[in-house]
Amino acid sequence: CYLTASTTQEEKTLYRSANFQLISDISVTFDEGKTGEHYSGVFLVAALLIYVSKGDGAISSQESDEMLATMTTHLSISNAEALESLRKAIMLLPDDRHAAAKLRSIGHELSQSQRRHVLQLMFNIAGVDGDHHAGELNSINMAAKVLGLSKSEVSLARQAAG
Repeated sequence: CYLTASTTQEEKTLYRSANFQLISDISVTFDEGKTGEHYSGVFLVAALLIYVSKGDGAISSQESDEMLATMTTHLSISNAEALESLRKAIMLLPDDRHAAAKLRSIGHELSQSQRRHVLQLMFNIAGVDGDHHAGELNSINMAAKVLGLSKSEVSLARQAAG
C-alpha cells in the first residue's frame, strides 16, 4: 500500500511507524576475515538513494537535500545519523565488489510493503529535479532487482510518482 495525497497525516504517521521504524532496527553482519561488517536497514536506504541519485551522472543539491529530508522523515532518524549513513554509502559502495549481494541480503530483511515504499522513495528522489532521467530509471530498475521487486511493481511505483 502506498501513501497517497488523500492519506491523512495521522494515517501517514501510523503507517511510517508501523512499516519503517523497523528498518532502523535491521542489522546484517557479513563475516569477512576476523571481523564482521555490520550494515543496517538505514544504510540500505542510504545506499539505494545514493545509487539512484548518481544515475544521471551527479548528485544535485536538490537530490542531496531531499535524500536527507527523506531519511529523517521516513526512518525517524536524526540529521546526523542520516548524514553519516549517506557518507558511509558514498565511501564504501564504489570499492566493494560484493555491494549488490550485501544490499540484497539487507533488503531481504524488509517486508514486501517496505521494499515497495523504498522503491517509491527512489522515484521521489529521482524526480526531485523535475525529471526522471534515463540513467536514474536504469538505476531504479537495478535497485528494484536488488530488492527482489518485479517489473510490474516498478511500473506501478513509476505511475504513482508521476
